[in-house]
Amino acid sequence: MDKGKATGTTSLLSKEVKIEGDIQGNEDLQVDGQIKGSVKIDGDIFVGPTGTIEADVEAENVVVQGQITGNVLARKQLQIQSSGKLLGDCIAQTIDIKELTLERQCDPEYVEELSTHMDQVDAVLSMACGCGVQEIARRYKDKPVLPAVNTKFMGASERQGVWAERCQGCGDCLLGLTGGICPIARCSKRLLNGPCGGSTNGKCEISPEVDCVWQLIWDRLKALGMEDRYEDIMPAKNWQTGRGGGPRKIIREDLAE
Repeated sequence: MDKGKATGTTSLLSKEVKIEGDIQGNEDLQVDGQIKGSVKIDGDIFVGPTGTIEADVEAENVVVQGQITGNVLARKQLQIQSSGKLLGDCIAQTIDIKELTLERQCDPEYVEELSTHMDQVDAVLSMACGCGVQEIARRYKDKPVLPAVNTKFMGASERQGVWAERCQGCGDCLLGLTGGICPIARCSKRLLNGPCGGSTNGKCEISPEVDCVWQLIWDRLKALGMEDRYEDIMPAKNWQTGRGGGPRKIIREDLAE
């Protein structure tokens, strides 16, 4: 079915028409007006942006740009476009919910692309990290913005279905000194100069499932022939570059307006 209009021989219920009662037929039906009552047809139903149906609907394919309040049985495809609403249960061979995808949500120029769509929605469900959710909420103050994901940490995939924290964004990166392995994110005590006394057989005292990061750092430096770096004493860390100094901001004077 064409994603924007009904196909074949089509009956049209125009914007100013209201029908109360049951509808049956074997043609396609385009609804730009209002229907209250059951709708059962052999063809397709296209509910335009101004169309509303308060009824159970059964058809071959159903495309929703307006609103259906009731249960939908689509023998083939149910398609809910970005302006469409379905308040009820649905059964279909395939379900296609229209959405808008942004290249990124943490920069205002990309979030601005939502402006022509925001008057069509009651809320936004963002699949970005917490940064993207907050940027959309900052720009569109009159719309609830809900997170579709729960941002946990900056991590990497260890294997299929398993992710582990790798960076805390401390603002004072030590990876160049520790063989590319972070003691801030991966040491339970965030120690900077070797393991604590609780490390046993290369494992952290908090769990035998957790590697001691300083054992990993030693193994890495040894493999690189840089064992001497292990004996270098790191100075006390300035935690103000991290969250200890409050919300952080980076300003490039050559770009800032």
